[in-house]
Amino acid sequence: MLHHPIKAGSTDQSVYLRIVDSTDGTPETGVVYNTSGIDLWYRRVGAVKTSITEATLSALTDAHSDGGFLHVGDGLYRLDLPDAAVAAGATSVLVGGTVTGMVVIETLVPLVAVDFADTVRLGLTALPNAAAAASGGLPTVDASNDVGSQARLKKNQACANFIFLMTDSTNHNPATGATVTATRSLDGAAFAAGTIGAVSEIGSGFYKCDLGAGDTNGDVVALRFTATGCDDLPIVLLMDP
Repeated sequence: MLHHPIKAGSTDQSVYLRIVDSTDGTPETGVVYNTSGIDLWYRRVGAVKTSITEATLSALTDAHSDGGFLHVGDGLYRLDLPDAAVAAGATSVLVGGTVTGMVVIETLVPLVAVDFADTVRLGLTALPNAAAAASGGLPTVDASNDVGSQARLKKNQACANFIFLMTDSTNHNPATGATVTATRSLDGAAFAAGTIGAVSEIGSGFYKCDLGAGDTNGDVVALRFTATGCDDLPIVLLMDP
């Protein structure tokens, strides 16, 4: 039988074995962990066959227990594998065994690098562990096929401590001690002071100001910072809706 793929390195994994009568092939339904002649094993690709120590389960709803063995129905049995059977380093593991007077039909388990039970990123560490378009997740596209992003500057939302650099108009080095005037243009309209807060110096030529919601209420926002003895600083922002 072929089992569904299991991510290599997983823990507490169970597989299913089918056991039939060796004479007529009818399902055997009475096998338990200590039935005479039972000997279950696993073999990883490129390795030797390893015996499994069978153990009893009281019910199919029991938690995983290495070697746990119990009839499911119609000759199908649950077997709880030791973690070593599905450890990283092999591409598959074959699970089988013998029972006196019966035939155990082996189960082949592909060991893969993905986790099909992981609905976010299939267990792949190269992908972000967050839903698409959520914080930290992959970007998405809108109806116009434009990429959506987690922009910090959103349309019609205030932005505190907007930081910019002023430079000297002569040597173009960072300018300190400047008295900066800030204006803005929304979607190509005339520049105006709007509700931009007072500009304060941070240091080393860096300055900051607060932008009000009205200063960002456009699809394209142009900011202009001027000061005597400084280069004019234009900044164009494409706002996130």
